[in-house]
Amino acid sequence: MNRITQAIAAFLAPLLAPLREWFLAREPRERWLLIVGAIVVVVGGWYNLIQQPMQSEVARYAERNQNDQATLEWMRGAALQIRAQGGPSTSASSQGSLLSLADGSLRRLGLGSALQRIQPDDQNNVKIWLDNANFDTLLRWFAQMENQGLQITVAGITPIPGQETANGNINARITLTRPS
Repeated sequence: MNRITQAIAAFLAPLLAPLREWFLAREPRERWLLIVGAIVVVVGGWYNLIQQPMQSEVARYAERNQNDQATLEWMRGAALQIRAQGGPSTSASSQGSLLSLADGSLRRLGLGSALQRIQPDDQNNVKIWLDNANFDTLLRWFAQMENQGLQITVAGITPIPGQETANGNINARITLTRPS
């Protein structure tokens, strides 16, 4: 450690010699003023460049954590409420043809224009092709189907080429299943 200190001192000595001579040539009152000014600059720089940004980030993360905790509590309450209601229910409408149920529900939500093809795979599965469908509306449809006791077993969702973030529309390939 002593060698490193000596090497640094040997390197800095020729660089700082003119500065030291200039400083010692000042009147004692000027030297005190320069020392106090240097201390103010160092403390102010430390606060503005290190302390204040760090405090801002800590406050931002604390607020974010508080918001996340509130969301978590809401989710826990919603989960308890769903469990108390017995989970997803099988409604009378899910007892009809799976093909007509899927087609009708998609059209009611305004996804009829995006519906390109719907094909029964067997009695309990339907394959659905949607092009240029609104993502948020599709998520609402997913929730409706699950509330009716149906399952989305396959969902391939891709952004429309060239419009990845333009309007929130996507292409989707979905398999809807009625549990046996």
